[in-house]
Amino acid sequence: RVSDSRLVDAATVLLLRAAGSGVEALLVQRHPQLSFMGGLWAFPGGRLEAADHSAGAGAADPVDAAFRHAACRELDEECAIALEPA
Repeated sequence: RVSDSRLVDAATVLLLRAAGSGVEALLVQRHPQLSFMGGLWAFPGGRLEAADHSAGAGAADPVDAAFRHAACRELDEECAIALEPA
């Protein structure tokens, strides 16, 4: 986590699975009309939201828990794949 005010806290998910003789990675394509990196293939992810920070509040490492919550939330929002932050 970086405290530089020009940067935004965000989480990304690298979802992998064994396939044949190798590994497959899940990528999503950003909408082509987006002004920032439209059409780019990327791993699911996005900015941390207030709910992510709240979800991590009681954890032993609240910052880690917030990032894990954000990553799982983004994966569910973008790909309809639900994972537990643990």
